[in-house]
Order: sequence, then structure tokens, then C-alpha cells
Amino acid sequence: MLCTQTVNETLNLPTLLGNSRHHKKVQDCKRPVPDAEDVLCEYDMSPKIPENVFKVLSALPCTRKQLLPAKPCTGPTKRPQPAQMQFKPDARSVKAQGVAAFRLLGENKKIEDYFEFGEEIYVDAKGTGKVLNAKRKVGKKGESQECVVKVRPKKVNSEEESAWRTSMTRLLTSKCFPNVLEIQEIFEDEQVYYIVMAKCSGGELFDFLAREVDVSLTECKRIIREILFSLKDLHGIGLIHRDVKPENLMFDKPAKTLKLIDFDSCVPWDPNSPTSKPHHFHGTQGYIAPEVLVDRSSPKSDLFAVGVILFLLITGEMPWSAEARTLKDPQVDGPNAKVVYEALRKERIDWHESIWLEFPCAADLCKQLLAFDPSDRIASATEALNHPWLQTKMP
Repeated sequence: MLCTQTVNETLNLPTLLGNSRHHKKVQDCKRPVPDAEDVLCEYDMSPKIPENVFKVLSALPCTRKQLLPAKPCTGPTKRPQPAQMQFKPDARSVKAQGVAAFRLLGENKKIEDYFEFGEEIYVDAKGTGKVLNAKRKVGKKGESQECVVKVRPKKVNSEEESAWRTSMTRLLTSKCFPNVLEIQEIFEDEQVYYIVMAKCSGGELFDFLAREVDVSLTECKRIIREILFSLKDLHGIGLIHRDVKPENLMFDKPAKTLKLIDFDSCVPWDPNSPTSKPHHFHGTQGYIAPEVLVDRSSPKSDLFAVGVILFLLITGEMPWSAEARTLKDPQVDGPNAKVVYEALRKERIDWHESIWLEFPCAADLCKQLLAFDPSDRIASATEALNHPWLQTKMP
């Protein structure tokens, strides 16, 4: 990916493809107090075009493993199974505010009675969870509607399962979030949930970053804005995502609106409700906030992941060295978590590197999003949206 500037924005971003430059040590990101020069945004600075702009390394191989860490840390691989499953759906989460959140499939009904399924989009490692293209069967208006159906196996005796049902109920009963993928309805039987979602046809942000050669700074700003808008809405209904990353952001044609997807790890969050420390953390290595490793997630943990994405957009690299993003065990406060936590504490980002010097306003926002201590991190998605770097008018 190479960022091309518009009007007075003249510096290019380097490619993502196979860049193996040594990661420099990074300073702990305390909330900075910018001076007059720092608060100037790029469109006010009119920088000159450098003679030696970065070139695209298109000949190098480009895979998910090389570009971004893709293995999620979602808990233990084996869960204890009871002798016999008792099917007792939580009545409180079946309906909320008069809206049917979960539709129980009766004995004589199956999901194929409502949908015609097409090709598989994704199948998990166990082969039990999958995402499929689908069409609703012809209704009264004589039209079939395209959608996507996610098959999610049920977990037994899990507090997280109850939290997930609560999260889905809130999403189903909260309409009109333009940057959050619409959950249309959820069916369930004794074994699985069928999550019916709107179809996005523009591809993942991950693929966009790997594929595009020329991306304007204006487009980079739009991407960060729309991610923050999605989190503003999600946090506004008391939910945190816990796995914000390029693979969980999709473009929706024709306007290429960016939408946050995949709410499997989404949970309710209430700052006034004391909760015990979780046993396992969720997320993807490289995007997980330090406090998640030893304590618990909060809305600020989602914002940390936005900082990683912003760093990636501007530099074409992940901000952390390999040691700071090598997660092997998802146990909260476990030996591996503590090692990665300390590695993140010791990381030093060179904000005086040439590319950041050309983007002091973007660097200021990125510092605030990537602050190691949550108390030093930017307070909310709303505050981030009000940052000077994101206040330029869209064309």
C-alpha cells in the first residue's frame, strides 16, 4: 500500500508487502501536550515532495501470516461437556423492548425452511462454525433478499454465552448504526445459533491494505473516522468489541462504507458494576491492549486497537516487535501474558522518524491511542473523533 497525497498532502506511505525493517524501540505513550507546531495538521503544513519516496515492493510474497497476526486468542480449545445438555434458553434475552431477539426453531422447523444457502465464506478449524451466503425464501412481496448467515455452536454452562446473548439482544434492538454490521435476526435450536446479517460485498480492510497500491491520506482519515464511529455507537449501548482488527472491518458497496463485524467476543461493559477478573482474554495478537493481558477489557482497549490500525496505515508496519506480540496462552495474568505485558511496557516508538515528522498531527492522535496505561489513553471514541487530525472536511 502506498499513500498518495492530495492537494498539499505530499508524503507517500510505504508498502505493507513484506516490509522487514527493524522495529525501533518505542517510548511509553503518555498523553502529550502538543505545542503550536505539533497541533498543525498536514493540510496546513504544505510539505514538499521528497525526492526518495517509498516504492511498492510488489514482487514480495504477501500472506496473512506475513502481514498481520491472524490467530485469535479466544480461550481454551477444549471445554468440559456435561453428560446431557438441557435446552433452557434465557427468557430475558429472547425478547427485549418488544422485539424478538432470538427465534426458537420448533420441532418441525429447520433453518432451511427460511433460507436458501449458497457457498461457504468461512469454516472454523473444528468445522462446526461457519459463515454462508444465503437468500431469504420468497416472501409476500415476491422478492428474495441476500444476506449472510453465521452458524455458531452453543457453549454450555458459560458466563460468556449469557453475556454474548445480552450483547446480541442490544445490537438487535439498536437500529441505524451506519458503521456497525446489521444483525437482522437470530434463530436457535438445541445445538447452534443462526445469526442472520446484512451482506457486505466490498471486502475486508485487511485485503484492502494488502491489495491497494495508491491510497490517499484523505482515505486513511476516512477509514479511521468510520472505525471510531462504529466504536462510538457500540460503546454507546454499553458494549465492547474486544477484537478490533482489519479482518473484522468490511467495506460495503457502493459507497465503500466501513463496517465493524464479528461480535463473537463482544460483551456488555458497565463501569459501575464490579466484575471479577476473567480467566481468559479475547482478541488477536498485536492488537490486544496491555491491560487486557493482566486484568480486563474496557472501551479504551478497543481504542488501543484503533491506534495499531492507524500506525499500520501511516507506516505500513505493525508498531510492536515480535516479542511484544507473541501470544501462546490466553490465560489472564498467566506466565505468557505477563511476558508480553512487560514487553509492551518496554517498547519504544520512534515518533521522530521521518514519516511521523511529516504527520505531527496524526502522530499526536496515534500516541494517545497507543498509550500503555489506560489512564493516559484518549478517553473515548468521541474524543478521538474530535482530534484535529480528523477535523478536515471530507471531499
